[in-house]
Amino acid sequence: MAWGLLLASLCGLAVVVAPPVAAAGGWPYADLLRWLLHPVCHQIPARSFHLFGQPLAVCHRCLGLYVGFTLGVAAWPHLPSLASKLASAPRSIVAFFAPLLIDLFLVQNTAASRFATGLIASFPVALLPLLLFQQRKEQSALDFLPTKENN
Repeated sequence: MAWGLLLASLCGLAVVVAPPVAAAGGWPYADLLRWLLHPVCHQIPARSFHLFGQPLAVCHRCLGLYVGFTLGVAAWPHLPSLASKLASAPRSIVAFFAPLLIDLFLVQNTAASRFATGLIASFPVALLPLLLFQQRKEQSALDFLPTKENN
């Protein structure tokens, strides 16, 4: 299941990067790809990273959120002790949103601060679906064990 989530996250990042690549290649689908992400991001070109002279399909902060989540999905399985500490108090993940909220209200934030705070906020969030997958996997294993009622 974790591989599927990682693949889905990477596909999401591909959709973010695809519009400028499509425009540079002369493909007519750049605007359609951008439209897919318009409901979740303002897509202001001045607040987006550019590739081939074209803005990505999301702003700096949203890109940070997507990259952070994807990195989290890839990294958490390799950080078991840290993951177990965070899993023991999953509500503490909310604390990682504090830098994002502070940056949101700063008058002089930058592309780097918007990207970084998005990344910091979403990296630990990736642990939550991974924990859910693990819990379901363990529950499925328990479902196959014989019980007194089955004997």
